[in-house]
This record gives sequence, C-alpha cells and structure tokens, in this order.
Amino acid sequence: MKLQAKMIISVTILLIIVFSVFAIISYSLEKELIYRNMAEVTQDKVNEVIESISTQATKNDLLRLETNGESLLKAKTLSLMIENNPQILENPSQLNKIKELLAVDEINVCDENGIIKWTTVTDYVGFDMNSTEQTRPFMEAITNKGFELAQEPTGRGIDDKLFQYVGVARQDKPGIIQVGLEPERLQKALASSDIKNIAQDVVFGQQGYVFIIDSISEVTVSHKDKSCIGDDANQFDFYNEIKGKENGNFIYNHDGIEKFMSFKEANGYIVCATIPVSEYTEGLTELLRKMIILSCIALVFCALLQFIIIKSAVDPIKNVSYHLSMIADADFTNEVSEKHLGRKDEIGLMAKSVEDMQESIRTLIKEI
Repeated sequence: MKLQAKMIISVTILLIIVFSVFAIISYSLEKELIYRNMAEVTQDKVNEVIESISTQATKNDLLRLETNGESLLKAKTLSLMIENNPQILENPSQLNKIKELLAVDEINVCDENGIIKWTTVTDYVGFDMNSTEQTRPFMEAITNKGFELAQEPTGRGIDDKLFQYVGVARQDKPGIIQVGLEPERLQKALASSDIKNIAQDVVFGQQGYVFIIDSISEVTVSHKDKSCIGDDANQFDFYNEIKGKENGNFIYNHDGIEKFMSFKEANGYIVCATIPVSEYTEGLTELLRKMIILSCIALVFCALLQFIIIKSAVDPIKNVSYHLSMIADADFTNEVSEKHLGRKDEIGLMAKSVEDMQESIRTLIKEI
C-alpha cells in the first residue's frame, strides 16, 4: 500500500473515532439534561398539587371555624329570645318568623327529658334526642348551662347536601335549643376543592397529567380521565415503583407508551405527575440526526483537506525519488524542480540535497 493511501486511511479512521466519541458524549449529555428537565417539570407539578391541597384544606378549616361561630351565634340568639319571652315557643307562626330572621332551616327545642316539644318541622315533635348517636351529644345541654356544640356538617341522606346542627343550653329552664342549617359557603368551598376535581385542572406539556391515589385504600381518587377514578392502583405495574416510598421518579411503559413519572406522598395521598418521554426525546432524536449529518459533512471536508495536505507532501517526495532513481541509472540530465527547491521546509532541504549530490557526481565524472 502506498504511503499516501496509508496516511489518508489512518487519518480518516482517527477522524471517524473522534467524531463518533464527540457525538456519543454530546448525545449522552443532552439525554441526561432532558431527563433532568422531565424530573424537574413533573416534580414541580406534584409539589404544586400538594400545595394546592394543603392551602385549600387550610381555607376550609378556617371557613369551618367561621361557619361554626356564626351558627353558634344564631343558636345563642334564639336562646336569649326564648329566655326573654318563652311564650314564642307556643306560637308556631312566630317561631317560623324567627327561623327566617336567623336564616336557619330548622328550629328544635327540647324539654328537660330531651324530647322535642317545639319545632318548625312538625314531624320532629316527640323525637327523643337520646335515641341516636348523632343527637345524643346534645343531651349534655340539659344539665350544663354553658353547653354549646357545633357538629361537623354532614351530607343529608335525602339529597346529599351538607347540613349542620348546632345546639346550646336553654337558659330559662333545663332543655336543649338546636338549629339546623345548610352551610352554603362551606358547601361551595368543599365542592370546589373536592379531591376528585383537582386533577382535572392540572395539565402540562401536550399529554402530561396528574392523578392522585389514596395512600390507605390505594384507590385512584382523582384523574384527568374520570372513568379511572375508583381504580385499584395495584392493577398497574408502575405502582410497584411507588408503593412503600415517600417520593421518587422513574420511567415506565403504560399502554405501549414510554412515560416518565414523579410522585410524592403527602396528606394521606400519593400525588403523581406523568408525561410521555417522546415529548422530550423527539428533539433529542432530531439533534442526533443533525449531529450525524454535520459529522459526515465535517468528515468529508477533513478527508478532502487531508488529501490536499498529504498530496502536497507526497508529490515532492515522489519527484525527489524519481530523480534518485534516474541517478541510480546513471542519468544525470534531469534537474530537480525549481518549485521544490524553492520550498523552505524539510522537503525543500531534501530536494536541495539531491540536487547537490547530482552536481557533485557530475563534477566527479568530468574530472575522471
């Protein structure tokens, strides 16, 4: 194999190795950066949802306290009105007017035995407050003048609307004064902050979404797809990566799609944010394609450049070698090219040496 070919092949192989290593390193670094970005985006969404749940829970607690205070004030006002004029209990129309005035839905007043004797709901007359777990706590009002109780609002069986009962002790004689009402503001706040609605409003990227799992029941309680609410998380393979861990992130396959997920357990829920990996790696694939094209162009350019450089070095050597072969055949008539003699590098020195040698041999032959 000729020297020129050897040099070209050697340098080309070296360039291919260099460009390949550069492409692999660049691709790996870009891939790592992309996965970091996916982790940051999904973790931010998880933290955003957790903060939203916590903030809304705090607001609801404050609203509950405010609602309880307002409801107790209404019950105390009724107690004071009855203390000043017990006869209002004997007038159903007046009792209904007071109900409207206080903006409550029910008024129930019990005697010293806890039996409802006066009420705005006729069907309640004769009801024993000591007969159910829900009403029994109010019985303390018969013996404790300072008693007051605002029960937690619960859904009514008839229409599932929140309804709250509040009671205080009757002051003019032993008995219970109770009002019932719908805490509308609290009901609206709880409806808007219902955990199952939270995932509906959280989207990111093109197909990224959030879903929430109850950490105790392991059931999906919030999801962009409402049909998934109520699903047992254990039926999904990815849940094995979540179960028993406080937080983390990982790549998994779901329905044939590669996805990236971050999760965190907080406030009794496991909040998960997931996004298709392709949303980020599509750019990476395009980057790799461009890098290959640019590397090929650069390789061709470098190969052409090295060919020119090597040729500029090899051609003079060939010329000098030709002169040496002529001298070896006792042909001293050819002259070394002025172009080569005029070079200031090692090739020029070699050409000058050949010329001097040829001239010396010529002189020696003439003297003989």
